[in-house]
Amino acid sequence: AEGSQNEKKRVRELMADAEQAGASWIKVYQRHPPVLDKLLGNFADAGKREVNLRRFLLALNISPYLLTFLAPLIFSRKRIYKWHRFLLSLCYWRGVRRAVPDQEFWKRLTGGVTILAYHAVGTFGEPPSDYILPVRKFEQQMAWLKRMRYRVISLKEYINDRRCFRLPEANSVIITFDDGYADFQDYALPILDRYKFPAAIFLVMDRVNQKNIWDQTEEVSGRRLLTWDEIRQLHHAGVDLGVHSRTHVSLTSVPMNEAWAEVVGTWEELQQKLHGPVCCFAYPYGDYDGNAAALVEKAGFDAALTIDEGVNTPSTPLHALRRKMVLGTESMLKFILDLL
Repeated sequence: AEGSQNEKKRVRELMADAEQAGASWIKVYQRHPPVLDKLLGNFADAGKREVNLRRFLLALNISPYLLTFLAPLIFSRKRIYKWHRFLLSLCYWRGVRRAVPDQEFWKRLTGGVTILAYHAVGTFGEPPSDYILPVRKFEQQMAWLKRMRYRVISLKEYINDRRCFRLPEANSVIITFDDGYADFQDYALPILDRYKFPAAIFLVMDRVNQKNIWDQTEEVSGRRLLTWDEIRQLHHAGVDLGVHSRTHVSLTSVPMNEAWAEVVGTWEELQQKLHGPVCCFAYPYGDYDGNAAALVEKAGFDAALTIDEGVNTPSTPLHALRRKMVLGTESMLKFILDLL
C-alpha cells in the first residue's frame, strides 16, 4: 500500500477524514482485536474536563464543523490550534460511535475501570487517618457500590480481559489492599463476603507474620500483618494474593541490584506458599519508573499497580495500572464523586 499526506485539505475535509478513520478502526478491531489498545483505547485518558466536554458534545450530536466558527470568538490565536486538535479528536470519536455495534459496546469503550487502593481497616472506635479507614465507612462504601450497581470484578479477571483484548463491562470497579494487615480478615472480609465482592491483597513478603516496621512515622507503624496460615485461609476463600516487594522499599530510591532483590523470586515463592496462581505486583509507595516496571515484568508478573490517579483504559500499560487511593479521612461524598 502507498499513502500520501495532502497538506492542502480544508478543515471540513480533515474532519471528514478523522470521522471516517474512527468508523474504519471499529471494523478493523472486530477483525483483529489486538489493535484495541493502540487505536481505540484512549477515550478516557485525557483530563477530566476534556473527556466530559467530549462526552457532552457527542451526546448533543452537534457537528464539530460548526464548532470551528466559535474558535475566533472564544480563544486567543495561540489556543485556537488546541481547539482544532480537540475538534479533530471529537470527529474521530464521532466516527467510532457511528460504527459501534450497540450502546453497551460504546459504554465499555469510552469508560474505564477504577481500581480502589485501601490499606488498613480500623476497629470500632479507632480514629481514622489517611491509611486507616473506619470499618463503618468501609461498609458504607461497599453498600454504595452495590446500590448503584457498580460491577466489582477481580483483578485477575481484568488482567485476563486486557490480555485477550476484551472490554470489561461499564462501571467496573476493582478492590485492592496494600501491605496485608491482619484487620482485613477480621473486618473487611466479612463485609466483602456479604456483598459477594472479590478483592486482592498485596503482601510484603519478608514481613509476613510480623508488624509494619517500615513506616516509623506513620499511623500504621507497628500494626500487625497477616500470618501465612491466615493468608492461606484467604486464598482458599477466593481472595487474590499479590506481592508488594520483600521489605517495602521504594524501587526507585535504591540501586538497581537492590531493587531487583526486592522483586526477584517473589512470584515463585508466593505461588509455592499458596499452591496456586498468584496475582500481580503493587509498587511500594506507588514509586515506579521504566526500570522498575521492566524489573517487575522480568520477574514474571503479568501486571503491576501504581497509585497514579485515573481510570484504566485499554491503552493503560499493564505494568503501570492506575489506582484511586481511598483515605480514611475522606468524606463519603468524595468517594462518590471520585467514581463518576
